[in-house]
Amino acid sequence: MNRPLLKYEAGVALYLQIARDLEQGIRRRRYRVGQKLPHEAQLQEDYAVSKFTVREALKRLEAKGLVEKRHGVGTIVIANSSKRPINYAVKDIDEFIGTAPQAHLKKLTVEERLLSPHELERFALAAEDRFAVVTGIRTVTTDEDKDIAYVKIFVPERYASVTDQIGRVPRLVSTLIEQRFGVHVDVIRQEILAPFLDHQLRSELQLAGIDMPGDRALTARRWYLDEDGEIVICSENIFLDPNFSFNTVLSRTHGAT
Repeated sequence: MNRPLLKYEAGVALYLQIARDLEQGIRRRRYRVGQKLPHEAQLQEDYAVSKFTVREALKRLEAKGLVEKRHGVGTIVIANSSKRPINYAVKDIDEFIGTAPQAHLKKLTVEERLLSPHELERFALAAEDRFAVVTGIRTVTTDEDKDIAYVKIFVPERYASVTDQIGRVPRLVSTLIEQRFGVHVDVIRQEILAPFLDHQLRSELQLAGIDMPGDRALTARRWYLDEDGEIVICSENIFLDPNFSFNTVLSRTHGAT
């Protein structure tokens, strides 16, 4: 094999480094939309790696929506920036917590109050309980920051002092509560739905500078529960981009539902 194109980094998988190099080539128009990438054998020679490594690198580019493999043709560049949906797939609470640095919450408002009938209905909460209600925009940090969701977080009054940290540190609100108050989130329940955007909610979105085009929006509601089944926080994420998925089955207790 020839001397590889890259000076490889220790501790980083070869296929990831090759994928990154090819992606930079696509973004810098070395490989233009509509053109073919070099065939696998050529890439194998260029990077001095195995066929398996090259194929794994190409799979990464395909997963990002940058290239498409066409039978009998080769690997074609179809975009110079990622167009595929953001997708998280996690299998437990600790892995879910690990996704926190990938997103940032731009906090908009904080109010300590009783919940409206509309909010109570959505989360089946007690009318007499007070909450700190936090609104914000969740942003994913990629090559360019991307706003993905309008967020409402309902923090029980007893934990309301954590709201000063929300948006300032890259941690889930539930983690902030665990660290400050010593409680333990045992189960996260999640409900995915696409409700109609009623007048009240659409007004909230407009105040946040968001104009949703359709009548419905993909929405995730979550209940974070401690070991006694008590609410630690509730949250609602209204996704601005419908091409988003987050697959979760989360528990710290074996057999919990």
